[in-house]
Amino acid sequence: MIMKNKKICLFNLLFILVLVVTGLGFSLNSMVWQKSGFGIYESDIRDLAVDPTNSSLIYAATSRAVYKSQNKGKNFKAILFKGEQMGVNDVYIVPEQPEIIYAATDAGLYATQNSGQTWQKIYSASDEDTRRSLCVVRDSDELYLGTQTGLYHKYIYEENWHKMKGDLGHDPIYHCAQEKDFLYFATHRALFRLNKFSLRLKQVFATGIGGLQNEEEDAEFGAAPVGSEFIKFVHVVDEPEPALFLASSNGIEVSHNHGESFQRIPTGQIPLENLTSLIALLSIRPATVNQCLQGRDVCYALLAGTKEGAFFYTDEKWTPIYKGLETNVIQDLMDDRHGAVYAATDRGVFILPADQAFSFDGPMQKQLNVDYKNMDELFNHEPSISQVHQWAIDYAEVHPDKIKNWRYLAKKKAWFPKVTVGADMDQGRTISDKIWGSYTGGGQHYIGPDGKNFDEGFGVDANFSWDFSELIWSTDQTTIDSRSKSMVELREEILDRVTRLYFERRRIQIEMIMTPVQDPQGLIDRKMRIAELTALIDSLTGGEFSRLVREVEV
Repeated sequence: MIMKNKKICLFNLLFILVLVVTGLGFSLNSMVWQKSGFGIYESDIRDLAVDPTNSSLIYAATSRAVYKSQNKGKNFKAILFKGEQMGVNDVYIVPEQPEIIYAATDAGLYATQNSGQTWQKIYSASDEDTRRSLCVVRDSDELYLGTQTGLYHKYIYEENWHKMKGDLGHDPIYHCAQEKDFLYFATHRALFRLNKFSLRLKQVFATGIGGLQNEEEDAEFGAAPVGSEFIKFVHVVDEPEPALFLASSNGIEVSHNHGESFQRIPTGQIPLENLTSLIALLSIRPATVNQCLQGRDVCYALLAGTKEGAFFYTDEKWTPIYKGLETNVIQDLMDDRHGAVYAATDRGVFILPADQAFSFDGPMQKQLNVDYKNMDELFNHEPSISQVHQWAIDYAEVHPDKIKNWRYLAKKKAWFPKVTVGADMDQGRTISDKIWGSYTGGGQHYIGPDGKNFDEGFGVDANFSWDFSELIWSTDQTTIDSRSKSMVELREEILDRVTRLYFERRRIQIEMIMTPVQDPQGLIDRKMRIAELTALIDSLTGGEFSRLVREVEV
C-alpha cells in the first residue's frame, strides 16, 4: 500500500537496460509469474515488504497475520498472529534499522525490535475507527501513523500519541510515503507534503476541479479538497533522483520536484478505478533511451497492479502481464533491489524472478517459432476449455437458463389462485352437538353447523383470488433481476478463475515438453504444480476434470 524502501540497485538496472537498448532480445513474452508463498494459510495477501539490506527477507501481510520468508518468498512462517481478524494493512521496515518493523492493523499498531521474534502493541484506541491503522512511516526518531480518523505522531521514546491538526487531523490517511527531505500523506482526495526539517505542511495535490493545490497551507487550517476522484496510490523513488508517482481514479501523475508540479503519464487500457499499486522498476540515462518524461535525466518503466491484472509500462505503452497468474486481483506490488517483483493477490504470493522478468536469451525464446496449433494437438485427449467451462457452470448452478426458468415460472404464477383458509370453533360445544350443513356463495365455500346453530359451531372457510395484472408485470421480476445480476457476476468470476487455471496448467505442460528440466527437483516441482492446478480446477468442476484428464508423458 505504501512505499516500503523499494530502492533500486542502479548499477544492475543500468546494465539490464544497456542490454535492452542494444537489442539483446528483451521480450514481454518472457514475463511469467511463479506461484510462491508456501506456509501462508490465508490466500488473501494484502501487503508485501522486503528488507532493504537483505533481499532474501520478505514479509507478507494478510487479514490475520504477518508472515516472514528467509528464502526470497519460497517459504513463509507466521511471526505475528493473534488468532483473530486483525486486518494487517501495512508493513513498514525502518531503512536504517531493518530489524525494527511496524505493522499497521485494524486492531492498532504493532512493533518489533528483533525482526519479528517478539511484538508489542504501541497504539490502540477504544473506538473501532480510531483504532484502525492504515499506514505507518518513521523519520529518524519520530513515528507517523495514518488512521481512519486522522494522522497521529510521536517520538519513539514517548508513550502518548499526538493528533495532527487540520485536514490531516480528521480525514482518513490511506497512504504514507517518504523520501530524503519530505514525508507524504494522502487522504482520499488530497496529498500533503511535510518538510522533515522545517515541519512545514503543504497540500500539493487535490483531485477534482482545480487539480493541483500549490498554495501554502497552515497545518491547522487546511482547505478541503473537491471533486469525485480518489487517490489510489502514492509511490516515491529516492534514487538516483527523487520522483513522486501518484495514481488516482482520474490518471497517473509523476513529479520530479517534490510535488510542486505533476506530469500526466498516458494510462491507455489501465482500469484506473480498480488500481491498487504502482512501482517504478527501471531507470537509465537518456543517452540510451529516447522516451524520457520531459527530457529528464532518469526514465522509468512502471508496473501497475489492479483488480483486473498487472500492467507493464514502457515506451509509452501498457501491456498486461498475466502469464502464470491464477487471478486478476493484484493487491500490492513490491520489487527487491535485484530486479525480482513480488505480487500480493487474493490467491497468494506470485513472483517475477529477475531472470524471468527481464530475460534476454532463455528457454522461453525457443517457443516463439513453434506453431501453437500443432503443439495444442498433443493435448487432444484432454478436456477442452469449453467442456471445463460447462462443468464449472453446472457445478456452481449458475447457468443462464436458471434465470430464464425463474422468469417463466413468475409469469405462470399469475394463473394460480392465492388460497387462504380460515377456521372458527365454539369451544363450549362439541361437534356432536351441531347440525351440519354447507353452502357456497360470494366466492366462498362454507362447511359447518346449519340452521339455528349456525353461529355456535365449528366452521372452515376457503378464499380463492387471482391477480391477473401479474401476467403483464410480476413483482417477482425485481427480485429476479437482482439475483440475475449477482449470478452473472458469480459466473464471470468462476469462468475467469477456471480459464486462468486451465491455461496456466497448459503452459507448464508445454514448457515441460519444450524445455525438459535436467534437475530432478525442478521436474518434481513442475509436476507438483500441475497436480496442484488440476486439484484447483477439480474444486470448481466437482471433480469432473480429473475424471477425464490424464497427464502428458514427458
